Amino acid sequence: MLLLETDNPEPIHVNPEVYPDLKLPTLPSSFLNFVCSYTSINPFNYEYNFIGAASEPFLGTVVSTKLLTNVDAVKSTYELVLDVSKCNEKIAFQPGDSVSLICPNNEDLVNSILNRIDCIAQAETPFELSQLPESKKRIPLHLPKISTLRHVFTWCIDICSVPFKKAFFRLLAEYTYDENEREKLLYLSSRQGNSEFESLRDKKPSLLDIFQMFKSCKPPVIRIIESLPMLLPRPFSIASSPLETGFDQIKIVYTLVEIENSVGVDSRKGVATAYLTNKFNLGATLSDRLSSLQIHDTKCISLFFRNPTSFRMPTSYSTPLVLIAAGTGLSPFIGFLDQRNAAEDEKGECHLFFGCRNKSLDYIYESKIEHYISNGILTSVYTAFSRDEDPKYHYVTDAIRDNGQLICDLVINNNGLIYICGDVYNMVKDVNDALIDCIADFKSISKNEARSEIIRLRADNLILEDAWI
Repeated sequence: MLLLETDNPEPIHVNPEVYPDLKLPTLPSSFLNFVCSYTSINPFNYEYNFIGAASEPFLGTVVSTKLLTNVDAVKSTYELVLDVSKCNEKIAFQPGDSVSLICPNNEDLVNSILNRIDCIAQAETPFELSQLPESKKRIPLHLPKISTLRHVFTWCIDICSVPFKKAFFRLLAEYTYDENEREKLLYLSSRQGNSEFESLRDKKPSLLDIFQMFKSCKPPVIRIIESLPMLLPRPFSIASSPLETGFDQIKIVYTLVEIENSVGVDSRKGVATAYLTNKFNLGATLSDRLSSLQIHDTKCISLFFRNPTSFRMPTSYSTPLVLIAAGTGLSPFIGFLDQRNAAEDEKGECHLFFGCRNKSLDYIYESKIEHYISNGILTSVYTAFSRDEDPKYHYVTDAIRDNGQLICDLVINNNGLIYICGDVYNMVKDVNDALIDCIADFKSISKNEARSEIIRLRADNLILEDAWI
């Protein structure tokens, strides 16, 4: 075997004593080596056992696609119907369960990074990873021992999320050849640079963003592979009911994520949502999309079922439900409602609290919700539209506080359940605060006592969350 022929930049060997005013972290030691291999590789032979997986990865086939938001909406939300009949395990999924999609990094971004570190010419050369004899660290499980740089940078490591550890910036400084840029990286990695480090982290730069900020930085490719985290599968709630579609199909809903330009370089899209949109041509006109699906009707995506959580419907359909969601957080509740609609059992009350930007642009599944109101599957719907001029409620928390007596009576006096689906830092936190206010008012107790009551309700699985970061 021969060493993989990539440019191997020499480190600067920064001497910390030259910077007595900076408290620098220890330089991370290298622990991997790679050499040329003449063994063919199978890029979809997953040796890694994904955490939380209820099934082995398999190929799902797109059955249909739909734009759920208005074409003039600020953010585009799509529905994908996937055929999951190729799953080796027969998973009896329920509404509230989820799948994880295995999505690659953007090809142009991969090429830009490999070109930036002078490795594009070796991108397709098979190599074998090995552990350095002097190192106690093992080869990370998400890195295949035999692979190519293109495969690793496309499928295995997260090139969009810089590992915001000071030791990583200390490592980059070792391979930054402009003195001013090197000193800035050293400062960011130091205890003295905490404020600037935190400010940069809040802007969520990608690896390419960092390279564009520090143009003389050119670390060896093996140090990048050692440092970057695993490219994680992206979880999506199942937005359908097996009572309606059977166990061979699922629906998922997603919004195309746009990450704003924050560090003076190009903005970018989320890994998974951009991949889905591009793969299934969802940004094109309707006729183009239909044409694409007819020609490429075997378009597939790798996915696996995730282990179920407590975020499932109660065993009895007579249990009162309060469903609280914003944006695509509505998707699992569509599965709940479809399940209630398909079941013949007697049903209890079901109240939906839903918020989005504009009623005319972003109210996904509006016609289905209206249908479920008319046939009694939904008892009531309380909507909030944050960007409309004069809605009854601007935010879903306004609707919760205004109907706190209803919510608390259902849960505290009638053994009802509250389900919350949304982002953990904003929506879920704000809903939690609103529920504390409702309980404090309903039971005439202090907010601290109401907070303790919320904790008890969560412990008893009477308040259930499906939250994402």
